[in-house]
Amino acid sequence: MENAEKKIQETISESNKWMIFGALSPVFFLLLFGILFYFNIVDITYIVYVAVAFAIVICFVWWFWALKVIVEMSELNLQANKDLTEMREDVKIIAHEVRESTRDLFVLLDAVEKNRKK
Repeated sequence: MENAEKKIQETISESNKWMIFGALSPVFFLLLFGILFYFNIVDITYIVYVAVAFAIVICFVWWFWALKVIVEMSELNLQANKDLTEMREDVKIIAHEVRESTRDLFVLLDAVEKNRKK
């Protein structure tokens, strides 16, 4: 259970980092490319090529990270399903034992009541 909680916390941490990166990287790249273009350091076509290359690489990495998260969450879901099924079986066994002990108690109380009447 602790392992599952650790995996979930790691995934949340990674997601937060991706959100920060997703919010800051376009601003940073636009600012950098704007400065480079404004001062005529780099031609606009090179800026576009570099921007497209960065976008492709980032999308590629993000895609595989998203697939990794989907697989991890599926494994956690499978483990939780297995644990809940096992717990359900335990509850059924306990409920059966409680019913049996209650029935035995009623039989015992009935016998005691019959002995008192005699």
